[in-house]
Amino acid sequence: MHRTSTLLTSLLLALATPHLAAAQTETQSTASTAAAPQPPPESPPTAPGSFKIPGTSTTLRFYGFVELHAIYDFAGRVDSVEAYDWSSVIPFQPLDGSAEAREKGRLYLTARTSRIGLDSRTPSPLGEVYARLEGDFNGVNLNQGETFTNSVLFRLNHAYVTIGSLLVGQTSSLTSENSASPDTVDWNGPGTQNFVRQPQVRLTFDLGGGITLAASAENAHNLGSGHVPDLTAQLAASGKWGKITLGAVTNEYRYDDDSSTPRAGALRGYGGLLTGAFNIGNDTLVLTAIGGQGIGRYLFNSVNQFVGTDAGGTLKGWRVVGYHAGYTHRWTDQLRSNLIFSQTFFDRNGIVIPDGPVADDEAAGTFAANRRLDQAFVNTFWHFLPNAEAGVEYEFGRRETFDKQLGRESRVTAVLHYDFL
Repeated sequence: MHRTSTLLTSLLLALATPHLAAAQTETQSTASTAAAPQPPPESPPTAPGSFKIPGTSTTLRFYGFVELHAIYDFAGRVDSVEAYDWSSVIPFQPLDGSAEAREKGRLYLTARTSRIGLDSRTPSPLGEVYARLEGDFNGVNLNQGETFTNSVLFRLNHAYVTIGSLLVGQTSSLTSENSASPDTVDWNGPGTQNFVRQPQVRLTFDLGGGITLAASAENAHNLGSGHVPDLTAQLAASGKWGKITLGAVTNEYRYDDDSSTPRAGALRGYGGLLTGAFNIGNDTLVLTAIGGQGIGRYLFNSVNQFVGTDAGGTLKGWRVVGYHAGYTHRWTDQLRSNLIFSQTFFDRNGIVIPDGPVADDEAAGTFAANRRLDQAFVNTFWHFLPNAEAGVEYEFGRRETFDKQLGRESRVTAVLHYDFL
């Protein structure tokens, strides 16, 4: 049974680790959040960047930005920023004593988060049709990286259409709540968020009084051969005071070792999300609590601890709970600072993990299972032009595994962000 558990965790790690960069979304830095368009209740053709296509009733709008990040790691980091995530991913922070942890003092500059997009609005007998297509250049890149031209790969972020209460296409999961995302320079920010964007069919209902209810059938994780879509729901209340959101997700996971062994079983994962964003004078407080069993990618810090098997070969889901709190203080209209703290805790739920110290080694099919993850950020942003801002941030992270190994992150990140319009 130990072989089944090791093989399963190896497959999950192999799938998750090289593609962490592809998991990032537009909500991580405040500059990026501000640039991400949200459909207004009306569609005036005079909106910035909008124009009406002659001879039609369709209005198009172009948007986007150029962004440069500079990261300096005082502690170790994952070696390959081209194949792995260049931004903060505390679940994979190199463990003390490893070769990567000993390589301190490294600089990385990238403009790969720069973004382009367009949306359209067209009246119809069924109501206004809204369509959005958006992408950035933050795809996983093994070729033409730093060795040659610093080329990066374009990736799809959003591609969806809405008509009334119906949304069809790819966008952020209902378990991803932008209003409670902390204001960080780091592109990922704390790993207690959900960065999943995926194809889905969603219905949203306005219940009045600033309350909405939404439900969505979303793409299932193919590793594990889920037979039904992931199901998500969200209840939200908003007003001048801010916004509170309650979310839920359930997903199915199945795993076959090989044809010579019986099916390890099926798992029904479940999780919940509670967020709040509160306006306190000119300041803002954001809070998030999230947890569940077998939720994996629905909490970024648990992307490598989704499922495993117990000593009897039964499929089990890792139990995980996390939270973050972020406070934004606005010194002036142009200057603001943030303090953010985050923690994530894991329970093995009977899952068999290797005994004794184990290094992170994808090739060997093993990883050191995380027990606790801590992160703290402090930063300042300067909005020096109507469409441009700069920010600088210090981040500390700590990773503790079940076998008492530690990994520490210490980095400074700076960003320069310029909107096209």
